Amino acid sequence: MQIVRGLAYIISDGKAVGIEDERFFTLGYANWFGLPAPIWLTVACLVVFGLLLNKTTFGRNTLAIGGNEEAARLAGVPVVRTKIIIFVLSGLVSAAAGIILASRDDQRPADDLDWL
Repeated sequence: MQIVRGLAYIISDGKAVGIEDERFFTLGYANWFGLPAPIWLTVACLVVFGLLLNKTTFGRNTLAIGGNEEAARLAGVPVVRTKIIIFVLSGLVSAAAGIILASRDDQRPADDLDWL
């Protein structure tokens, strides 16, 4: 971690790092129908993943694995494939959340990497 901090400090000359393109900040500060855009994106994720979990075979497989992985495997659920898909979806949603968080903050000093 110290190597990453040192490289970030060297690359940025110890100055704050900013994003020049103002369009990037639109997502973080936009208001749609009177509410911030991140709220609407959260609601959209809740609806999409709620439907995915409760109305699809994939969702039933996910619930089965969460209940008893060995029993799900014995019942013919593709446990490894389902878990990989779950982790990929989790990573994608986490990346989207990170982008939204970054779009709400215009700059960060290179030596302020405690969030890593």
